[in-house]
Amino acid sequence: MVIVDLPLGADPAAEAQAMQTALDDALTGLPVDVRRTSIATDSAPAGAASPSLELLADPTLPARAALVSGEWPRAPDEVAVAEPAAARLGLGPGDPLRIGDSEARITGVWRAADATDPAWSGDPAVASGMVDGAVGPVVVLDDSAIAEVPGLTARWTVTPQALGVATATELSDGLARIDAVVQGPAGTSSAGPARVSGGLKATLGGILSAVSGARGALTVPLVALGVIAAVIVGVVVFARGRAREQEVALLVARGARRSRVWARGVAEIAAASAVGALIGAVAGGLVAGAGPAGAAGAGCLLGAVLVGAAVEASTVRRASRGRTGRPRVVAATLLLVLLGLAVAAGLAVAQAIARGGIAVAGAPVDALAAAAPWLVLLTLCVLATQLTGPVASAAERGTRRGRGLATRLGVLQLAHRPHSILAGVLCLALASGVLALAATLAAGASARQEAAIAAVGADVRAELEAERAVDDSHPAPAIAALQDTLREAAPAVTADARVGDVDVRLLATTPDGFTSMEPTGDVAAALAALPAGEPAALTGDLTLDIVGDYTSPAVESSEPRSPTMIVRAWALDAAGVPQRIELGTVPADGETHRLTAPLAGAHSLLAVDVLGRGFAGGRAFVRLATDPAVALDSADEALSSTRALRFPTVAELPGEIPVVVTSELAARVDAPVGGILHLDVRGATAPVAVRVTGVVDALPGVGSGPGAALDLTTLTASLVEHRNAVLSPTTVLVRTDDAEASAAAIREWATHPVRVHIARDAGAAAVAGPALALFAGVALVGTLLGVLGFVVVMAGTARDRRSETVPLRSFGFDLAAQRRARIAETASAAVYALVAGALAGWATGAIIGPLLLPAIVGGAT
Repeated sequence: MVIVDLPLGADPAAEAQAMQTALDDALTGLPVDVRRTSIATDSAPAGAASPSLELLADPTLPARAALVSGEWPRAPDEVAVAEPAAARLGLGPGDPLRIGDSEARITGVWRAADATDPAWSGDPAVASGMVDGAVGPVVVLDDSAIAEVPGLTARWTVTPQALGVATATELSDGLARIDAVVQGPAGTSSAGPARVSGGLKATLGGILSAVSGARGALTVPLVALGVIAAVIVGVVVFARGRAREQEVALLVARGARRSRVWARGVAEIAAASAVGALIGAVAGGLVAGAGPAGAAGAGCLLGAVLVGAAVEASTVRRASRGRTGRPRVVAATLLLVLLGLAVAAGLAVAQAIARGGIAVAGAPVDALAAAAPWLVLLTLCVLATQLTGPVASAAERGTRRGRGLATRLGVLQLAHRPHSILAGVLCLALASGVLALAATLAAGASARQEAAIAAVGADVRAELEAERAVDDSHPAPAIAALQDTLREAAPAVTADARVGDVDVRLLATTPDGFTSMEPTGDVAAALAALPAGEPAALTGDLTLDIVGDYTSPAVESSEPRSPTMIVRAWALDAAGVPQRIELGTVPADGETHRLTAPLAGAHSLLAVDVLGRGFAGGRAFVRLATDPAVALDSADEALSSTRALRFPTVAELPGEIPVVVTSELAARVDAPVGGILHLDVRGATAPVAVRVTGVVDALPGVGSGPGAALDLTTLTASLVEHRNAVLSPTTVLVRTDDAEASAAAIREWATHPVRVHIARDAGAAAVAGPALALFAGVALVGTLLGVLGFVVVMAGTARDRRSETVPLRSFGFDLAAQRRARIAETASAAVYALVAGALAGWATGAIIGPLLLPAIVGGAT
């Protein structure tokens, strides 16, 4: 979906209408649904008894929601509340609800038919009843009911009616027009510019990239089919020409013009080919439709005529001059073809590398880069064909000892007259190469699919769009509450970081989180060896006694003196999520003051912060004690208005956090086991020092790229002790047997926009599977045609060898020995072609796979 948000200002109706008109023009004819709503947040003042409310005006809501009780609003002072929000408010139909300076009456409670419907614009409150601290959605009659609420925003949610290959290009063009609208005059109101969000652009880019990559892959077997078919046609036409050589020679000797003889031969070939093309087109039309079948039939006919014309010209020339085929000419021609293909393949691969792949999302198709797969395979197969003679010569020398004469004769025929079977070797090598390439790409796609699943990290992974650092206004997500429903849920910090100029993916979670990833082998051992932080456990509420001995400044200040101490605590809840707890404010008067903070569930204490206010240049020495007693490191410095004190509790916290890194990161930054790195973590205010305790090929939840994994408690305790920003666990990892139920539970719990990833749905198997299956199907057809081509060529060779029967018998080779020699020749040629083609296909996959598979399967590593 695509979401366009326009903040409304002085003339909301006119501003919204201008955007509506511009979007209608931009989206005309596109297969999309456009939902127009208005949203606003009625923010409650600090300390107010009533919460902030998410207000929604949506005339189409009854189509996507059902009333649980009551009725929909009919007047501006009436509202309907979503069922989760009503439960949070403890209200129902007939109850009053304060909105701004006025009071509305709740007329109904409703429930969304599908909280995951894209039409809800990803609003988590639809399922959970809260978003960013505001309870809702609270539905009003229309825009006029919330026109006076500050921050009123008009929202357009654009959802495709059908998302697939057929509509991807059309929708992508529509997104470009939406961007143009937002950047135009209608995209800016008196309250500010419009904003575009949503994941449709990335989804369409992935589809178009996969389609482009799949088409690039499918050119390989199709080109192989064309080449094999051309060889077969050439062999058949060549056999026809050999049979007509005497007739052609006689006609030329009697004065017939060679061009007329050639034209007559081409006409015969065209007539015979037309019959075959017509039969093929009719059969293809029953499967693929008249249009594609007709185009394919016309192409086949044209190809057959061109090949026949070339071979017929050679036949006429030989017959008129009384010459037979010259092997040197064949070899020289094949060498020139090989050089040309090699140059073209090199340029195509270089172009694909320069573009970052054969198919790149958001970039137009490059014809040269798209030709790289079939150019590389064809080049390698032609090279294998060119090497037939040298390889046969080497094999012939190996048969001189311990081999029968018939076998040696067969290999000798290949060594001395390889040109006679080159066409057959090329056919079979291409068939074998296409199959090997299909297998290589399938294996690579499977590996990438598995890597994409492993990169999710768990059966279900949820990413919350929340602030990355914990502070007064942004508490960490209450994952402990989610664990009441999903016991296997574990918090995690996933963040981008850098070591020098290397981008690193950081994952920090609890031991239960690492277990939910189900690592194996060395990875499991390395993660299990990570030492977990051990903060002081709290039993019951947090109670703290504090004494501040205030000392006046040496030089009296004119500032009023009222020294007070603000006391806060850093703790971990039962899920291992950091919390900042406000304990209160007490005077620094030398007396003992007791502060208590009620805690729900088990907690662990990380540190206590004390801030000074109103010291007027003085200072105070602070003493702390908890009840029950928790060991607190003493502060050597005095408290002042400019210097806060922190009392950490974690015993024996290492100076550098133990970390497991991927081998790629270790290689790029030269970090062996025991090495120290400094991570610049996004969201932290200072680098984080880590010590490498393990190096593995890939990390679950991270992949094989530059990545690092560490214990969440140790990370949080280190950030607290070093006065760094405390990172918020905005990722939830869940091990489950019912991914859909877990995903629904997460959405019902989330109070921030959330993206839920299910491991088994990761990657692009929906696109890659059919593409690779089609590739394999066409490759199988090419294989059958290649075997047929090889048989046709070898049959022609056997026919040509009939003239050698009598001379060979004079050398002691009877008919049975000659048959064994022909079998040995055919088998040797077939084995060589199959092996050489398989190697060519594997090499093509190794070269092309990294440039092609990311487009088809995705870039998971």
